[in-house]
Amino acid sequence: MMFQLYLSLLNTEEEKNHFEQIYLTYRNLMFYVAKRILNDDLLAEDAVHNAFLKIIDHLDKLKDVNSNKTKGFMVIVVENTAKNIYNQQKFNKISLDSSEMELAYVQTFEEKVIDKISVSYLVEKIEHLPDTYRDVLMMRYIYELSYKEISKLLKISEPTVRKRVERAKQKLAQNIGELIYD
Repeated sequence: MMFQLYLSLLNTEEEKNHFEQIYLTYRNLMFYVAKRILNDDLLAEDAVHNAFLKIIDHLDKLKDVNSNKTKGFMVIVVENTAKNIYNQQKFNKISLDSSEMELAYVQTFEEKVIDKISVSYLVEKIEHLPDTYRDVLMMRYIYELSYKEISKLLKISEPTVRKRVERAKQKLAQNIGELIYD
């Protein structure tokens, strides 16, 4: 039923086929991520549904269905959607253990990392950033979303997104600086 709703929001057959591949590939992973945060099947389903509605607007950014970049994007969107639902339920905030994403982060950052900093060290430093900083940093520089797009996905103001990116870069630079001066 929901799948047909998603397809009705798309215009071309190519978009529909592309979305279908993404849906079939990541639906279970997204449910798993949402369920870990929400501990409730129905709320997790809601999170996955809302995440797919958001993803439809960014389908053009997800070129290769099976890439780690796409996988990471899907996880970040559903994770933030689930956290929003969780916070709306008036419970304490929890964070997702992202150890299962380490390989995705390593492979994604291999394309972006330069100089003498090892990829595994950089991944470790990014993973240890608070979720609010890690997610905006990934969305901005790995998924190349605009501040406005990130603002819509996370349901926060654009100035807040800019400030979080700025703080994330400062924190990451501070953490990496420890390597240079050790």
